[in-house]
Amino acid sequence: MHIPKTAGSSATRWLQDAVRRASVTFGHGEVCLRPFQSVDALAETRRTWSSARLASSLKDLVHPRRGIESLLAATMVRSPRSHVVSMYMQCCCSDWGRRVAPTVPTRPGNWTAGFRAWLDHFDPGTWSQGDYHCYNPHNMLARALTCDDPRLAMDSRCASCCADTGDRRATCSHHAANRDALVPDATAAVRAVRFDLGFVGVTELFTESLCLLGFLLDGALPGKSCVDGDDSPIVPPDDRGFELHHNAHGVPPHDVRAVPRATLDVVDAYTAVDREVYRAAFTRLVADLRALERRAGVRVLSPERLADAKAAVGYVWAVDGFEQG
Repeated sequence: MHIPKTAGSSATRWLQDAVRRASVTFGHGEVCLRPFQSVDALAETRRTWSSARLASSLKDLVHPRRGIESLLAATMVRSPRSHVVSMYMQCCCSDWGRRVAPTVPTRPGNWTAGFRAWLDHFDPGTWSQGDYHCYNPHNMLARALTCDDPRLAMDSRCASCCADTGDRRATCSHHAANRDALVPDATAAVRAVRFDLGFVGVTELFTESLCLLGFLLDGALPGKSCVDGDDSPIVPPDDRGFELHHNAHGVPPHDVRAVPRATLDVVDAYTAVDREVYRAAFTRLVADLRALERRAGVRVLSPERLADAKAAVGYVWAVDGFEQG
């Protein structure tokens, strides 16, 4: 399940190589999680996607001798502040964004001002319009984990896609049909992270996430470079034994640290449920990596990498008054 702007494209390109080595079938899409939670729902999803480009990769996911229990549902999540900034940059400034969302507000030479104008469009007190056929920044992680629409997201005007046009609005990872959809059920979203997904990765620990996913697929670490130790020290991600692909989608350089404090406060107000999702995902990933280390007898997540990641996302705990463990 690809939640947009969480490094899912990079993970997908690596995964496409990995599943060939592991001899498993791979399907993916920007979709809701719930349609994958039963065989009947997945079959309906396949029918809904019959005209979509993903149909061929989904055709072997269900057959009489293999049901939903054989599926590994996987996703990546990202620090909400960075996630929302990346949504805006994709909508305003990528080739795809300029095509599907030409009216997204921009401020030449001052992307943070354009970002604030875009956020103001989604003020829940006045929001009554759509999302420029791009992304709605309110709790996107939680929406993807709790929504029911079986269609792809993509361009909201696509005939087989989740819609954001007039009275055809729907709720999916990209779009929110109404104000109620802006704040998904936090309990359900966190439960999905803890129990309904076979794998949850975190963008801020991207390399370690792929090490874990490779182990889940193949029963072995994808190369000795996943090991942290005296004879195989941690090295930069691009040198860790598999090729990592970064797709910048043609957007200009941007850094969440350049965003003014008042604007970050707006982002935080829009992503309260996503912070709960992220806390659950980060905590689960670290626990899963520690379990992997015990089973494999090696260290994958170094103290330094964990400390750096915690420092980068500490606000996710601090905004809500939690102590980060």
